[in-house]
Amino acid sequence: MSLRVLGFVVATMVATPVLAQADAYARHWPVQVDAPGVYAIELSPALYLQVQRADLGDLAAFNGTGEALAFGPLAPAPPRAEPQWRDASWFVLPTPAAGAGDDLNLQVLRAADGAIRLRADLHADESAPATGDVLIDTGIDPEERLRLQALLLDFAANAADFSAQLQVDASDDLSDWRLSVAHASVLRVRQGGQTLQRRRVDLPGTVARYLRLRGFEPGALPLTGVQVATLTQDMPDPRPDHALAAEWVGRDGDAWLYRLPARIPATQANLRLAQDNAVVRAELSSRENARERWQPRGGLIAFRLRAAGVTLDSEPLALNANRDREWRLTTDVALETPPALEFAYQPERWLLLTQGAAPYVIAAGSSRARRDTLPLSALLAPLRSKYGDDWQPPLAALGAPVLAAGTAALAPSTRERWSERALWLLLIGAALAIGWMVVRLLRERLPSE
Repeated sequence: MSLRVLGFVVATMVATPVLAQADAYARHWPVQVDAPGVYAIELSPALYLQVQRADLGDLAAFNGTGEALAFGPLAPAPPRAEPQWRDASWFVLPTPAAGAGDDLNLQVLRAADGAIRLRADLHADESAPATGDVLIDTGIDPEERLRLQALLLDFAANAADFSAQLQVDASDDLSDWRLSVAHASVLRVRQGGQTLQRRRVDLPGTVARYLRLRGFEPGALPLTGVQVATLTQDMPDPRPDHALAAEWVGRDGDAWLYRLPARIPATQANLRLAQDNAVVRAELSSRENARERWQPRGGLIAFRLRAAGVTLDSEPLALNANRDREWRLTTDVALETPPALEFAYQPERWLLLTQGAAPYVIAAGSSRARRDTLPLSALLAPLRSKYGDDWQPPLAALGAPVLAAGTAALAPSTRERWSERALWLLLIGAALAIGWMVVRLLRERLPSE
């Protein structure tokens, strides 16, 4: 099916009068495209800040003559394969003998079962203490075309608490080494029945057979195992998350209250304590507005450690694409200063079919106008059947925002205000009528004197 046919189908669907006109929105963003067609629009932070409705209903698209365009959430492509975890071989490297330099000797050994194992040394004698450096053989063959995403370190359960900041080097031949990760913190601390630990080290896009962990004191890392996560080299890296800080607005008893300034689909909540070397157990809840009840969203152990050259903050709380504006934080320990609450989100991509006269604009922010809902999945089906299930429309850029109706688009209409007043009058009248009936019934049942 050609784009011309698709355009005709959508034009037929939107031929009915639209509820929202372009001039009913607060701001416009020009769409930068060379020709009509099917495009993807990534919602920018400014768009999220302007949208008023929780369902993003006041986000629409128009052409140069003011006609509404087909515009709505883009159904994601089928999910790609997740990173695969595999066990890796690891070796604690000994201290090099005097004058031996930093040359690493490697012996390849074949076990009885045919498995290949490595033996590494730095010209050391048997009595030499360990350096603390760890050599990791990922076991990845170059023909597999895999790249590393992360390390997961397993620690002995009965080992003493520890913390360390390490460096990760990568190599393909154990001779030439390159820096992969400059700083990564690992830690395990147990106190009061709680355990804080970080044992994952991210390796963004690293391609290597061998890794070397540096920065440990001898014997400081109680390793019992190492796993590596891999992806194929032709698989794109995930898009980076965006972050938005919530505004602290006050207290509710012992709880801290926050407000999100935008309609982002929050997928993670990051809690940053104001005090160093503090640990609290926190619970987070949210709601759309004050008329609704608080809904629990999860709990986490929040910490902020700054000691001995180690900087470590707690990991975020996972959320299910939440757009609530009001958030409530409770902690088991009284805090003097409100923690910083920051939300991570992945900007959504919407499908846009441009047709008719240019320029095309994205309009956002209205208390009255609403976008028409169209079956956009019907547009993608024939395109993906032709180009593949993972096909995505090209990404179109947005220009600088232009003021349209401004704050006037955000104010409730006169009809809405009168409707609200009439509803209140009706409710008050009903309450008075019920009260009068109750008083009358009571008088009829009271015994006469």
